[in-house]
Amino acid sequence: GSMNLHEDAKMKIERKEEQELKILGEILEAYIDTPIKKDAFLIGDLGLDSFLIVYFISEVDDRFGAAIEMPEHVEYMTVQDVLDQLNGRK
Repeated sequence: GSMNLHEDAKMKIERKEEQELKILGEILEAYIDTPIKKDAFLIGDLGLDSFLIVYFISEVDDRFGAAIEMPEHVEYMTVQDVLDQLNGRK
């Protein structure tokens, strides 16, 4: 039935996000030692500063061929926000 299709799509997204999270982690390893979680704030939790965030975002853009938009209040940006944008959710 259609339920399974929906579940399947959700699983696919979750698997894709796991992969993306791994890559984000690899990018971030260059700057920080903190293990990354989806709900972590890039600045508050991971300890990036506004300079490193710009670096990080441009690396993400390069790796994924994406164009991540920086929110006006970058201090509220989380790892999940990056994943959402990579997956076409704003």
